[in-house]
Amino acid sequence: MRLDTAFNVTVGGTAVRYALRSVIYVGNQHFTSRIVKPNGDIWFHDGIETGLITISEGNVHSQGPWFLNTCKRNGDTRTACGAVYAVVDGAHP
Repeated sequence: MRLDTAFNVTVGGTAVRYALRSVIYVGNQHFTSRIVKPNGDIWFHDGIETGLITISEGNVHSQGPWFLNTCKRNGDTRTACGAVYAVVDGAHP
């Protein structure tokens, strides 16, 4: 599976665009996440590792197509288990 940064759905004849806003990862009995800002900047968060701060990981548009599928940190590889998308263009369904 490859997570797309955006996709379109037609709802009631109106095209609605959704953009990726967050990816949730699980591994080693622990959840982490990446937040994707509207401009494509990626921020990593892990309450145990980073506490209350997020760490910049560049821009989603400069990463390879499989970058968001896994999250490799401190020798541990976590797999994407959920994604959050937001309506960015078109009528709200």
